[in-house]
Amino acid sequence: MKVICIDDKERAGDYPGSPEVREGSVYTTLSTCRGYGKDGSVVLSYKLEEFEQKYCWDCDRFIPLSDISETAMERNYLILQDVY
Repeated sequence: MKVICIDDKERAGDYPGSPEVREGSVYTTLSTCRGYGKDGSVVLSYKLEEFEQKYCWDCDRFIPLSDISETAMERNYLILQDVY
């Protein structure tokens, strides 16, 4: 699915050394994964084709551009349950 970045601001919980996404740039999502907010909370994140597989970015940094519904993308919400 194609997404456009709407928030490229540095966040307190960002992984040190991770590549920076750019506001207005278009990216291709490969999958969803578990990420962490600055307060340690678990957040749904995207892995992006344009960067190494070890990095994820919070989904709220992007909006979908594809004709395909975002709900049609394969997701595994069970990874979020592992924390509890």
